[in-house]
Amino acid sequence: WALLVAKVCQLYPKRSAASLVCLFFVFLDTWDWQNPVSLNKIQPVAGKKLNMQGHMPIITPAYPQQNSTYNVTQSTLWQMKEEFRRYRELTTEIVEKNIHTWKDFFEKREFFSEFRLFLRIELVAKSEDAMRTWEGFIESRIRKLIGELERTV
Repeated sequence: WALLVAKVCQLYPKRSAASLVCLFFVFLDTWDWQNPVSLNKIQPVAGKKLNMQGHMPIITPAYPQQNSTYNVTQSTLWQMKEEFRRYRELTTEIVEKNIHTWKDFFEKREFFSEFRLFLRIELVAKSEDAMRTWEGFIESRIRKLIGELERTV
């Protein structure tokens, strides 16, 4: 999220903090996510291809540049876009129309009431070293599981 905040600040350097929050959600809601977001020019690395594949490519600015959102799936992007739209409308109503207040923005939400379906995965290891050893493999299996769930729903 920091890279996206930085991008909005880069695009609108003279705006107020409240305006930047609003513009942050406008940016997220209107961005064509087939195009990567980057703070600087994307630099190719000799002998390596930058992975800009994925549903929401956000490229890190430091060398070597990487796609920081390779774990975003079709379903998570869809859900995030719903939230981007929701908060775009809310922040616009706060900043431009004075219909709502920032208290509304920070109102507690009831996750289990709002989302009917969710999956909880708990990982347990005997030590931190054991967890680190298996972490990448487990992440890849979770990505694969989510991909299979997306294809069957």
